[in-house]
Amino acid sequence: EAGHRCVYLADANPPSRIEDALREAGVNVTARTAAGDLVVRDASAVYLDGGFDLDATVSELRSEAEQSALDGYKGLWLAGENTWAFDAEASFERIVDFEIEFDSACPDHPVTALCQYDLRRFDGSAAAKALRTHRQVIYD
Repeated sequence: EAGHRCVYLADANPPSRIEDALREAGVNVTARTAAGDLVVRDASAVYLDGGFDLDATVSELRSEAEQSALDGYKGLWLAGENTWAFDAEASFERIVDFEIEFDSACPDHPVTALCQYDLRRFDGSAAAKALRTHRQVIYD
């Protein structure tokens, strides 16, 4: 309704659970998906297809932002469950580097990204690294 494409990258939660939660919140998931406004994807397909590649992942998500603009959206809202990082062969520092790179990859496109860290699964060191790379933090 705000004119943004919404992309959710699911990992710990199956896409059906995300869609059910959106329905419970009053979102017409079927209509929004059919219109292209809402996309729920498997995070592993974005981040780990062929192994984690920072540049390729940044490029894919930048393309998503560019396509959203071409499709007439005001911007891209992107939410991702970061538990996919446990399946990456890359170090967590490399994962954090990706988040930093992506922040600067779309200067001409309004992108808001929500990186979700389940603090029951990430240790204090990983959480501290993630905190240092994000401008705004929402806890609990």
